[in-house]
This record gives sequence, C-alpha cells and structure tokens, in this order.
Amino acid sequence: MSPLSGTRSIRWPKFLLGALLTAILALSVHVVMLQGLHVPYPSGFPHTGIGAWLNAAPSVLGVIFIYTLASNALKRRSLVARSLVLFLVITMLQELFFRAPIMNGVVTTAWTFSFLSNVPSLLNWLLLSFLIVAIAPLLKNIWLQVLGATALYLLVFIECKPLIARAYAPVLTHFSFLAHDEVYGLPYGMHVLVPAYLTYAEPVLAALLVAALIWDSLSPRIPVRFLQFTVTVLLVRHVLFAPAIYPFYAKVPVITALASMGQFTLETIALSLMSALTWHFATKTRTRS
Repeated sequence: MSPLSGTRSIRWPKFLLGALLTAILALSVHVVMLQGLHVPYPSGFPHTGIGAWLNAAPSVLGVIFIYTLASNALKRRSLVARSLVLFLVITMLQELFFRAPIMNGVVTTAWTFSFLSNVPSLLNWLLLSFLIVAIAPLLKNIWLQVLGATALYLLVFIECKPLIARAYAPVLTHFSFLAHDEVYGLPYGMHVLVPAYLTYAEPVLAALLVAALIWDSLSPRIPVRFLQFTVTVLLVRHVLFAPAIYPFYAKVPVITALASMGQFTLETIALSLMSALTWHFATKTRTRS
C-alpha cells in the first residue's frame, strides 16, 4: 500500500492503465485544439495588477485547500517534510518541477538555460509551501483561508518574488549566452509531441498524489467529491478563472480569447476527472481484521 494512501490499497494494473489514459486524453485536448483546430496559444496574460491577482490568489487558496484536507495524511511528518511534500505536489501539478524546463529545452534546444531560468519559480513556491504549512492551522474557516491566500499572494508574489528574481539575476546574466529563441514552432512534429506526452506524466502523477492525500477528506457523496477535486486542481493550475480574465487583455476577439485560454481549462478538467476516476476505481478501502 502506498504510504500516502492512508487506509486504501492500490490495484496496480487498473491504476497504471488509468494513469496512462489520463495522460493521453488530457493532453490530447490541448493538442487537438492547438494543432487540429488551430486555437492560438494565449499571450499577453497579465503578470501584475488586478488580473494577475484574480488568477494567482485563488491558486494559493487551492494549495491551502490541499494542505488542509491532507492534514490527516501528513500529521506524523515534520514541518519540513510536510512543506517539501506540498512543494513537490503543487510544482508538479503546475508542471514546473521538470516538464516546463524540459519542454522549453525541447523547443529552444537551450537545455541548460531552460533549467536555470526555472529556479526562481521553484523558490517562490518553496517559500509559499513553508508559509502555508506554518499558518494553515490558524485558518479555521473559508473566510480566513481566503484572507490568508490573499495575504500570502501579496507577500510571496508581490514582495518576495522580485527580491528572489533580483538575487538570482546575476546567475541568468552569467549564463545568458546559453539562451536563444525557439527553434521549433507550430505545428509541432513528433520530436516535440513525443516528449510532450512523456513529460505529461508529471501533472498526472501529481494529480494522483493529490487524490491520495485528500480523497477521503472530501465529501462522501461521490459527485460532490469529484467536483471538489476538480475545482481544487483547476485552482492550483491557474485555469479556473483565467478564461474569464484573459479576454480583457487579449488582442484577439473575445471568442478566440476564450478558446485560447479555455483549452487549458478543458485539459485540466480532463486531467482532474480522469485522475479522480482512476483513484476511485483503482483503489479500495483496506479493512482491518
């Protein structure tokens, strides 16, 4: 039995098949819309201001939800261990831990610079993870959690993120000769699509780890449980509200903007629902004799 799965045991053939189908179906939503339907990739999404806050602060709230719901599964771990587990899960769920630098390396061939430039983002989320573990016990209800998420967003992503970026800037400057523009563009061939599907194992594994941590803390009503899980994953991956925000900043028609950002929302819905189905049907409650 997985150490994160509490009193559940895993039926490995079903679990592995479900994980494989999740990766193929979820990423195919994005691939078909991008390359088959020619929905444009979004550009110009705000990184500062009200638009950024409306998108990123709910992501912090989603991380708080995960940690709060996972408190029983993690209660025997130290503060450092809990923080590192949370950091690993959320960065993998957002494809930051290895998929983003790998795919940037694939399309630019600037592998070293791709990994180096990814470090500040990881440091931001590492700091956030420690802060959430430290203060989450004080956030006793949803309103305190919303206030906590807002405060943490302001602290980490408004105050600390620029400091981390400035401190790390000399490293990127020193290795800037390794950076260059994309070598491969749309439509992507198999040399891009194959690693894209292979590295999609990262968010799939993360979604299943989230299920392992929080599944039995969700509603006992299965439809509500699936909805709660899906909304939480959408929050953490920044795509629950993004389609409604993006049209205000996009330089394309509203319908195009909705489809452009919405492809990632639909992808994440597929990822969430398939992961939830996999965990639901590939695990069973262990009975005690």
